Amino acid sequence: MVRTFIAIDLGQETKDIIESKVLDEISKIDVDVKLVEKENLHLTLKFLGE
Repeated sequence: MVRTFIAIDLGQETKDIIESKVLDEISKIDVDVKLVEKENLHLTLKFLGE
């Protein structure tokens, strides 16, 4: 199944901040998120067809 979505690409500085401050904390708690490589970080606005 292909997941199609509308997203905003994040700037490198924002990706660096997310990596250093957010991703480490998310990995410590039980939340239902899909972690991706820093180069692929984006802000998903809407999934299409769901």
